[in-house]
Amino acid sequence: MSQTNRQANTMAIRHYVGQIWRERSMAIPGLVLPGIGNIFVSYIPTLIVAQILTTFGDKPTTTLNDIFPYLLLFGGTWFAGEVIWRIAIFFLIRADSRAMRNLYNTAMIELLKKDIGFFHNNFAGSLTKKAIGYGKSFETFLDTFSFSVLANLIPLAFAVVILWQFSPLLVAVLVGLLVIASAIIIPLTKRRRKLVDVREAASNATAGYIADIIGNIDAVQAFAHEGFEIRQHKSNVKDYMHKAQRSWDYHNTRIDMAISPFYVLINVIGLVVAIAFGSDANSLAVIFVTFNYYVYVTRVLWEFNRIYRNIENALSEAAQFTELLVEPPALVETDNPLPLKITRGEIRFNNVDFAYSTEVGDPLFQDFNLKIAAGEKLALVGHSGGGKTTITKLLLRFVDVTGGELLIDGQNIAESRLVDLRSNIAFVPQEPVMFHRSIKENIRYGRLDATDEQVVMAAKKAHAHEFIEKLPLGYDTLVGERGVKLSGGQRQRIAIGRAIIKDAPILVLDEATSALDSENEKHIQAALWELMEKRTAIVIAHRLSTIQRMDRIVVLENGSISEQGTHKELVGNGGVYASLWKHQSGGFIEE
Repeated sequence: MSQTNRQANTMAIRHYVGQIWRERSMAIPGLVLPGIGNIFVSYIPTLIVAQILTTFGDKPTTTLNDIFPYLLLFGGTWFAGEVIWRIAIFFLIRADSRAMRNLYNTAMIELLKKDIGFFHNNFAGSLTKKAIGYGKSFETFLDTFSFSVLANLIPLAFAVVILWQFSPLLVAVLVGLLVIASAIIIPLTKRRRKLVDVREAASNATAGYIADIIGNIDAVQAFAHEGFEIRQHKSNVKDYMHKAQRSWDYHNTRIDMAISPFYVLINVIGLVVAIAFGSDANSLAVIFVTFNYYVYVTRVLWEFNRIYRNIENALSEAAQFTELLVEPPALVETDNPLPLKITRGEIRFNNVDFAYSTEVGDPLFQDFNLKIAAGEKLALVGHSGGGKTTITKLLLRFVDVTGGELLIDGQNIAESRLVDLRSNIAFVPQEPVMFHRSIKENIRYGRLDATDEQVVMAAKKAHAHEFIEKLPLGYDTLVGERGVKLSGGQRQRIAIGRAIIKDAPILVLDEATSALDSENEKHIQAALWELMEKRTAIVIAHRLSTIQRMDRIVVLENGSISEQGTHKELVGNGGVYASLWKHQSGGFIEE
């Protein structure tokens, strides 16, 4: 097991035990009471029967009236045990639900702390399965400890006390055999843990692949690749089942085979010892109690396979998620981040260095300098790979500079609170992000406390109100996963409406009009200029016709500024921009 796996397993145990302690008012009764209930259901009734044998065993005749008090005690004890079990389950249900709520919330909080690159490098389906497993597996963990572990260990202590009164040797033999059996079985379980980890990894990979297919179903069907995806899925499932079968077979052929002889041996030895130490007066009672207690106790040994498997599966599934927490984040907020107060919106890139990987290739930016004045409207143009999108990522701190500093109103954003930074930037990506929620909720995502009237006003400014009103449910229409029910242009207008309602001092547009037709683009351009008024705006442009009125145009080539100026100045200079303007096709830069 690698160091990361060990850390993840330790963290999973710590988290689960921490939840038990946090919800101890419900968890401790739920853990202890089943063991007490088992004493009342199984162990005390055995003593009552033994007492009947001792009291009436030598009598030639025994009437129902003679044993009725014992029968009443027997039934009352059993009933009391069942009541105790019901109370235990009452507490466990509440402990499970509260702890699982805490764990589900923790999973979401921890995931949202991760940087953008983390999500780009992991399947959404796999992350979802891990997060759900992290919370759900606690139920198996707690219930197994309550119903299987402590429910047998607590009666074991009771049995030891009773057997000790008959003969200490009965206890010594029982404990000695259990120790020997444990010494043989425990090493076998360590090997199985590795097999379980491999199985869970294959399970998560299969879930991730399914989610990837569903998320890209348009491409699958458009290319008629259903057959290919089914074959790949079958291959993934075959690999998963092969690894699962190996872990299951290991249980059956190694652990169960080791347990079975000891299960029989301990009970046989228990019977022999009971017979050997039973006196004439109470031999039948001693034999009865001893043999039954040995059977009860060794039942734990027989169930060891199931108990260990349940706990192991729960911790392994939880560790799949905690392993994500062990990985050091690529972007870390400082221990005591400073509040970021943006009053003007001036942006400065001072001697910025940046590379997507320190191991492969040259850095994208070296000693990069760019000043964007407060309220300036700046366009970034250039061929793909020049660094346009990276500038927006650096500004939003999706990635961090590797050298130099990025300042807003003289404040280093690396030392500032992320929530302050991103709350002051309205970002409209080229591929608009839509939640599978209503149109109203998608627009309101820009400002969660916005009124319905403000939502409608933003939609009107984004020229989205017209098409929204034509929908059967209007603003309450669900847009589908990633907005699949809307056209590209409609999604962009919703995204623009979201930026409008956010009313942030800095605006970043990644070609926000690329999916619009000419008529709609004319209306949106007017709305965008109104939106950019009195704001600092950065526009990534692929369609040069949309940026002619910008205060300044910066041409990026391979991470450097090759030229900058107004549209008129750059066209007149006959440089890179003039060439792009001359050769663009349909208003777009030719890559």
